[in-house]
Amino acid sequence: GPLPRGVDSRKEIKDDIVFILDSTYVTMGDEIYKQVCGIPMGLSCSPMLAVIMLAKLEVEQLRRMVHATEATPGTMLDTPTGPQPLTATTKAAHLDLAARFSRCCRAIDDVLLIDLDEKEQQWVLSRTYPDSLQLSKEATSPGPVQYLDMEIRHDRGGFYTTLYDKRDALRLLGKMDAVRRFPHPKSCLSAQCKYACLTA
Repeated sequence: GPLPRGVDSRKEIKDDIVFILDSTYVTMGDEIYKQVCGIPMGLSCSPMLAVIMLAKLEVEQLRRMVHATEATPGTMLDTPTGPQPLTATTKAAHLDLAARFSRCCRAIDDVLLIDLDEKEQQWVLSRTYPDSLQLSKEATSPGPVQYLDMEIRHDRGGFYTTLYDKRDALRLLGKMDAVRRFPHPKSCLSAQCKYACLTA
């Protein structure tokens, strides 16, 4: 419902987020540790905090790209192929890149870049996300691309998807032995439910 008169919802949201980020503790044995970097893993609101932060970075990048095309003709424009003078052609190409970037997909921290060549991908990613976020390429077309729980393929009939489980891929590489499950003895998690996870 509506907030009482005089209550600033933005301040309340900010205070709540600060409280969440400042109140993350974990226990290991008899020791208590405070997390000082990142968001608390396993907390119900953590995925949404990550989504909000990354969406903000992406919207800011799109705004910068559009704003750059509004400069005086002849101004140097930062592009995936290097600095180019702003002309009607480079403006149209830059706005097209912004439009294609806006159609890419992200689920929390998994990004699916669609219709961007490798130079464009590198350019967009390096200007959108801070260096502190480690980026790694998992798959690239024209071969199959794994995204979330699906594998995307293409043949003469067009695009199609199949279910994908990364544990199957690890098994084929002989790496499943490296994946350890650490369920808390009193937790109700199935042994098949989580892997590479600490639950407490």
